[in-house]
Amino acid sequence: KDRSRQAKQNAAEDASAGADGNEAAAAALPMFDACCHLQAVLCAEEQYSITHSDKTAITFGKRAGARRDQGLEWSFRYFREQQSYSSAFRGCVSAWDATVVRLEADFGSASCRDRAGSGSGDSEELDGVTAVGEDNAWASILAQGEEDRAPDFGPMVHAAFGIPAASAADANEQSFERLSALCRLPLCVAVGPVSLSFPDIVAGIIEAKEHHRDLSAAEVALTFGALPGSAYDAKCDPACSAWLAAGGSTVEDWTMKKGDRRLSEFKSACADYARRRLEAQVSVAEFQIALAKELGLPLIVQLPPQTDAERKMAEILVDKLGGEGCEHPVLLSAFHGRPKCVGALLKHFPNLMVGFSGLLTHSKLKDSVGEIAFDVPMDRFVLESLGPRFPPAGVGDGRGSFSHPALITHMAAELAAVKRVSQDEIFEAAFRNVLRLFRLPRARACSGASDVPEPSERSSDSELPAADMTGQPASSD
Repeated sequence: KDRSRQAKQNAAEDASAGADGNEAAAAALPMFDACCHLQAVLCAEEQYSITHSDKTAITFGKRAGARRDQGLEWSFRYFREQQSYSSAFRGCVSAWDATVVRLEADFGSASCRDRAGSGSGDSEELDGVTAVGEDNAWASILAQGEEDRAPDFGPMVHAAFGIPAASAADANEQSFERLSALCRLPLCVAVGPVSLSFPDIVAGIIEAKEHHRDLSAAEVALTFGALPGSAYDAKCDPACSAWLAAGGSTVEDWTMKKGDRRLSEFKSACADYARRRLEAQVSVAEFQIALAKELGLPLIVQLPPQTDAERKMAEILVDKLGGEGCEHPVLLSAFHGRPKCVGALLKHFPNLMVGFSGLLTHSKLKDSVGEIAFDVPMDRFVLESLGPRFPPAGVGDGRGSFSHPALITHMAAELAAVKRVSQDEIFEAAFRNVLRLFRLPRARACSGASDVPEPSERSSDSELPAADMTGQPASSD
């Protein structure tokens, strides 16, 4: 026990020393997070406080409540101050699910000024698009980028909008129209993440009842108190709550009488949702890839370690983007599948970049992801946090740990060790590559490189004004 305790203490000290070294190495070098889910990062502590009851949850809950009281729950600037971000941090690309985002039916011409700083209002204006309801936090986060800018660079937060495989069953014509509108926003620099997933459908489950078929994920949650893929809990079931309100005795009594039948209905509804998602995800991915090509926007692709998903996505990319040598920019994000798949995609798409995240630091993935990292050329990778998912190994004590953009320093350290180069070389290459990948407006001025392409022209049929976050016409640089 003493040896184990001492080993853990030594590991913690090494991790702390490594983190200090990472921060020192990154102090003078620009850093950019190529892919994260910033809205989920900003509410990660609050979510932990809701789902847990330990001391960490109590601390997180108090901090989240204080931020909400001050109207700072969606302030990335405040988050960076609390997490002591380096002055070298230049920003991130945050992804949003277009099936969750809500907009007004009509597009106005509202200015970007005089916005509320919180996402709790009824509506939010962003470059002529009006976000409505409780799902307008994305607009608040992006709107605050008007004043929250990195020195000599631009907005701290850029956006990517897409429909992941997990939401494919919820996609419809309205979702596609909304995605097309969102991708025409000036701050949108990519389409995605686009994904495929072919899990095994559980056999032997009875067919869902007619009134439980064709439910969206939100409708499944409203009906049974749990989202598809999550665990069923009778205490959260609206049917159980109604039974108790009508004079029922206890939750345990309801579970004994109706729990088995209700659980079977929930599983059937989830299986129906999974089947529809499986059928819809290919067409949803094809639409997004075609949209990225039409708008000239980079494409973010995420795949699980499934051979079928890798092969099918490769087929769609070749079919929609073009044959070998296609120059459309692609980010292969969060990849931890077969190394030979990455090699084939790098050869076929000369502007494809591979994103390295906290997965690179996990011991179970070091062989496969490490092989990919070793083989990828220095001009073909970027750093991504994927926050709040997949925090680097050794960050925090495990309780409430989550990934966020500043932690790309850990990925840089691991990648430097794998490739046997200095961290300075990793940061320099990653920043140069991310500028080229997303064609950021100030790329030439920041990198000093003449080979960084200018941002692509958006489609002429866009109904949204070609304006930057100040409301002025976009500049030529």
